[in-house]
Amino acid sequence: MTTIMPTIERQRRIVLRAEDVWKSYDEGAIGVLRGVDFVGFEGETVALCGPSGCGKSTLLHLLGGLDEAEFSFTAQLIPVERGILETIYFRAPGVSSAEELVEIYTRRYADEPFVRVYPLGAVPEIRDVDRTNYCDIGVRFDRATGRGVVVSAIDNLVKGAAGQAIQNMNLALGFEETAGLL
Repeated sequence: MTTIMPTIERQRRIVLRAEDVWKSYDEGAIGVLRGVDFVGFEGETVALCGPSGCGKSTLLHLLGGLDEAEFSFTAQLIPVERGILETIYFRAPGVSSAEELVEIYTRRYADEPFVRVYPLGAVPEIRDVDRTNYCDIGVRFDRATGRGVVVSAIDNLVKGAAGQAIQNMNLALGFEETAGLL
């Protein structure tokens, strides 16, 4: 990582940097963030992933980034052996319909082998991604509030850890991105 990062930083403009971020509640009894480093580049889309209570929204607020009123997400805490179901709410300026939002997501992820965008009106379930490296995405739009809603599902034991490591190794070593994962 230390050899790659300086090259990336020279190529793209950094718009947000935070180093060694710590945050705790109740006089230090509950540590939410411990030594977090973050670098955001111009034009970059960032997804903060993790279980409920790990400090995702706290990090956003500390960095002065997106406010809860603009963007929020909830990892559903349900009694399952594996899998994460995430609901993400955000303002969608310039979007006028659910069809338009689905088209935006479809275009963006068209070349991503492990992202499946569902057709209008459909949302994923954890069983749809069980034991796979897929991230399934369903999109909704509330015209009255101008908010987009994304429901995503992953198998956190594959996509969330081991599968992601294999996918990254494949890319780093020049192998087919899907090798060993389909």
